[in-house]
Amino acid sequence: CSSDLRYDVGPGEHSLLGQRVPNQELVNADSKFATVDLLHQGRGVLLDFTDRPGLRRVADPWSDRIEIVTAVPHELPAGSPLAGTAAMLVRPDGYVAWAEPDAPASNAPVPDGDGLRVALQRWFGLPASQPLAVGQ
Repeated sequence: CSSDLRYDVGPGEHSLLGQRVPNQELVNADSKFATVDLLHQGRGVLLDFTDRPGLRRVADPWSDRIEIVTAVPHELPAGSPLAGTAAMLVRPDGYVAWAEPDAPASNAPVPDGDGLRVALQRWFGLPASQPLAVGQ
């Protein structure tokens, strides 16, 4: 099994884009689980590592096709590609379709969710709340 495989998933500079999600234990208020455990349902996953309600609101219209999970990495090893990652969207096949780095400085721009919206629509279609055109 080669870990060198990298898919073209669209624009972005994050090192995880197009790569398989690293197998990492995560914790939230309810439990401890691995990133790969989240893929067993055959759905996409939005992992919110920084508890940002705005990102979860952006993804909510796709919640019929993706899981939205807020958690933090448990005992993150040094040099992990998840270090400095605020959130990521993982396709059902386990490849990262969108990732957002943590803002390293207080003057860094706050992402508005447009990149996430584009990735969600590219990989999961129109949102469930998308109005139908007249006559449909």
